[in-house]
Amino acid sequence: MLEPYVSTGDWASTGDGFSLCTKCLAEILLPMGIRHTGLSDSNPADVESFYDDWYLYRIERDGVCFGLVKMREQERDYFPGYADGDDPGVTISFVGFPVEKLELLGEKENRTPENLQAFVDAFRNVTERRRQRHEPGIQRYFSDVRSRGAYLIADAYLKKLMEKVQNGQLPLPDRMRRPPRRIRKGMEALNAVAGRTVCDFARKCLHIADPSNLSREEACCVLAAHTGSLNVHSFAAEVRFHSDALISPAARIPVIGHAIWYESAIRADMQIEPEKWLEAVLGLKPYHRLNGALVRCQQRIHADP
Repeated sequence: MLEPYVSTGDWASTGDGFSLCTKCLAEILLPMGIRHTGLSDSNPADVESFYDDWYLYRIERDGVCFGLVKMREQERDYFPGYADGDDPGVTISFVGFPVEKLELLGEKENRTPENLQAFVDAFRNVTERRRQRHEPGIQRYFSDVRSRGAYLIADAYLKKLMEKVQNGQLPLPDRMRRPPRRIRKGMEALNAVAGRTVCDFARKCLHIADPSNLSREEACCVLAAHTGSLNVHSFAAEVRFHSDALISPAARIPVIGHAIWYESAIRADMQIEPEKWLEAVLGLKPYHRLNGALVRCQQRIHADP
């Protein structure tokens, strides 16, 4: 598929049917000679500035389906009227991606304006457009608590962030200037377990001893600062929570309508969010309760990476 732009060695696999492409879409499109797809008239190089965060994933169980995951570091956008989001986080879309739209662009004679537009339309359906339907194969995979796909994604995201470490320091994201109380307390606890300052709120950075060999406390602090999940089990629990809600919303959020929750659940967004009064009243979201059932279920089945 997509050779020579994507080879067999460009896929990382879990062994349970899930594979993640280690090349972002920008690294696939640029060698094809595609630098601009028309996402923004004001940005003459939208491939480099937008598609650099999006990655293909493949699920092979009862058939084969493809999807897209966004892994974004702290960014700055320089083109007026165009932004793909400054703040870091991970977004897993449960909308199926028709990979043939991308494969078609692999042949030079097929790189027509019509085929490029068809790819962009498919991309936008997966990443942003409302009133899309989830791919059943994707939902079934991520709702299976035994699945390891979310763990592979978290690991890939950590590796991407480690490329930003300089002199043993990773700057805290902008949203961590005023971190939610839950995150601050959790990271202070991780500092205590580590026996040193991993998250340095005073210097606004994370201290990383060896970017190629993160300690558990370092990995948890990096995830917390960029996704709001204090450990990888919480991260995986949030993905499963969204996936489950696509088919059983009433069991999760009984006070709002199915259509409203479905639109929210169809893309799992793991990111730092400001504390909200509703959360203060109702308590933490279930996937943020480290001693809650959703997270403990993950811990029982998946050992710490």
